[in-house]
Amino acid sequence: MEELGPDFSATLLGELASNVPSWPLASEIVAPDWPYEETTLVSTVRRAWLKPMSQLTGHEFRTLISQGFGLAWLAAPALEVALKYPKAYFSNYEGELAYALLRNADEIHQVEPARLRQWLATDLTSLANIVEPEDDPEPSLLKPTFRELVSSVRNRFG
Repeated sequence: MEELGPDFSATLLGELASNVPSWPLASEIVAPDWPYEETTLVSTVRRAWLKPMSQLTGHEFRTLISQGFGLAWLAAPALEVALKYPKAYFSNYEGELAYALLRNADEIHQVEPARLRQWLATDLTSLANIVEPEDDPEPSLLKPTFRELVSSVRNRFG
């Protein structure tokens, strides 16, 4: 299977998802009041939120999804990318898109229930050792494991 990495071009979104609702124009977007300190994350989300979808970088695409921004527009192409490129990564690690989708499954299910179920039917367990290596010297006790997320989301929507 073809791999997708950090050099991802967001123009691929148009090729993978033909039924994406129109991305709002910057002039139509009501930018959230940003009460947060201007961190790199906040800056990335702010810039990405105001760009046309076709100009998003892979990192911006994944960041918006992982932060829950624009899921009404990004869920369909994100699921198409995840179906075609299960190990898709943009800046951190293979499978980061899958992890972001699982973490936002409730919201994604509201806008793309059929595509979400289609993606959940694929072999996501093969990503578990990539996203969460068994020999991880510092496993997180504060967040659910990838396997737990897969199981929980499949139980709810799969």
